[in-house]
Amino acid sequence: MSVIRSVGWREGFGRVGRASAVALWVDPKVHTAGVARFRSKIVAGPGDGDCSIWMGSIGSDGYGGYFITRAGMGFCVRPNRYALALATGSALGADMFALHECDDPVCVKVSGSRALCEHVVAGTQFDNMRRMARARRGCGRPTIRLR
Repeated sequence: MSVIRSVGWREGFGRVGRASAVALWVDPKVHTAGVARFRSKIVAGPGDGDCSIWMGSIGSDGYGGYFITRAGMGFCVRPNRYALALATGSALGADMFALHECDDPVCVKVSGSRALCEHVVAGTQFDNMRRMARARRGCGRPTIRLR
């Protein structure tokens, strides 16, 4: 029986019931089967600027989940984080988030440097909170306005 641990699911909170984040590394040569399974769960939009939609597991919070195995242990990761690690070719540190610039929680399209529209981009928790405030989102809490 493998141990299931959530990695990147609710990164960095460290409270009971939530896993702390760890680095995520995806190499298409080493993780061939996992990458093929991941890509089979994506539907790309018709245009270059359209989102690529995750069609796999989606949680009650609207974000996807993707199960992977590393060193005999099972992990559930966010598909956008997996896509970012795959696209960059290097490990994403525990403090690095995969942020949705397009504001679509099931988008897994990693934006290139010359993209017309950004989709999934790397950033910190601070960057995520700044984007949330800029978009006037806040989990139902009223926006704080300074006078």
